[in-house]
Amino acid sequence: MTVTTPDSVLPASRQPMPSPSRQRQEPRTPAEMEQELNDTTDRLAARIDALVDRANPRRAARRGVAALRENITTADGRPKPEVVGAAVGALVGLALLVWRARRRR
Repeated sequence: MTVTTPDSVLPASRQPMPSPSRQRQEPRTPAEMEQELNDTTDRLAARIDALVDRANPRRAARRGVAALRENITTADGRPKPEVVGAAVGALVGLALLVWRARRRR
């Protein structure tokens, strides 16, 4: 038994591309075939460029830093109060640990 899924479930990038040869029955001219080949090559090149861009470690790191900055700052670029509070709490906790460690010596 073959299970088929409707095309609407697949994301747009995974949808099958319609082939002009399936849509019409008349023979294609060499110029039409060459144009179809060039269009296919351009689409493939664009997809490969997008994948290379997503896989580039430097760009991935920049996207991560940008996402982090967006999450810890307000719209005007200032740190969010909860981030400042967490940083101050961490520093106070670290200071207490260092103080206790030195006091026990």
